[in-house]
Amino acid sequence: LPKLGKGRYRLEIDIVDAMSPEIVRQMRISLNGAPVAMTRRSMDSLAGMLAPLKRAYLVHYKRQQLYPLRFSGVVDIDGEAGRTPLQIEFDFPDTVSPASRGEADSRNLAIRLKQVAITPC
Repeated sequence: LPKLGKGRYRLEIDIVDAMSPEIVRQMRISLNGAPVAMTRRSMDSLAGMLAPLKRAYLVHYKRQQLYPLRFSGVVDIDGEAGRTPLQIEFDFPDTVSPASRGEADSRNLAIRLKQVAITPC
C-alpha cells in the first residue's frame, strides 16, 4: 500500500471466495505488524423480508459462506508509520490445494480478493 499521512483510516478488504469457510472465520489481518480488529459483513444479493432467515439457514445449517464478504476496520497511522509503505499481512489457519479436490492446480490457496481499500475516516 502507498505511504499515508498521519491520521485515522478505514481499511476495507473484499473477499469474493475462499477455499473453505474456516479459513475466512479464523483469518487474522495485521497492518505493519499490528493486528487490526475487523468486522465482517456479507455483501450477498439476498433481499426481501426473509433475507436474514435465508442467510441464517445457509450459514448455520448448510454451512455455506455467503460471498462476497467485506471486512473493515479502523487503523491509526502515526507519523513514523506514515513515512514507509504500509504492509498488510494475512494469517490463515490453513490453506487448501485445489489438487486435493481433483484439480490440476497444485498451489496452496486461501482466499480470492476483489479489492483492498484504505480511506480517511
